[in-house]
Parts: sequence; C-alpha cells; structure tokens
Amino acid sequence: MKVRFTIGLSLALATAGPGRVLAHEDLTARILLLTAQISTNQNNVDALLQRGDMYRLHGNWAEARNDYTAAEKLAPDSGAILLSRAQLHVDMGEYPAARA
Repeated sequence: MKVRFTIGLSLALATAGPGRVLAHEDLTARILLLTAQISTNQNNVDALLQRGDMYRLHGNWAEARNDYTAAEKLAPDSGAILLSRAQLHVDMGEYPAARA
C-alpha cells in the first residue's frame, strides 16, 4: 500500500507543471537549512535523515544514499532509516531491493 502511495504521489508531482519549479526551490531551501544544521552537529541523525529525504525527493539519489549511510552509522537499528532506504529504492525503480 505504501508503494502505491509513493508511486501515485511521484506521478502527481511529475505532472504538476509550473508548480513543480517552486517545489524544487522549496526542497533546495530545506536542503540548505538542514546542511547548516548538520554543519554544527554532524551527529544529528534526524537532520541527516531529513536531508536524505529531501535529496531523494529532489532526485539526487547519490546524496540521499550518502546521508542515509551517515545516519545509519550513528543509529544502526533505526527503522526510519530502513524505510527511507526502501523509499529510495522504490523511487529508483529497484523494487526487489526495496522489498529486502
């Protein structure tokens, strides 16, 4: 069910038209804010996870993966990180990896 929602949301955002530019500006601003927070506290798991999610939504898979990896080193048993990684795999079309 979550996969269907993610795919539906992705399709809706992809067809949003001019509003999509504004959404990317919002993502970029949020990424910059989270980067500033992380620069003062590199052990901030929540900020790393949030920035990874912003990168994922922006389509920057490599940076999202880097942030999830950094967060996972700090909180190896986090279910939120596992969910974010699964969402990244779905967005990338890697469904078997998302299921794993």
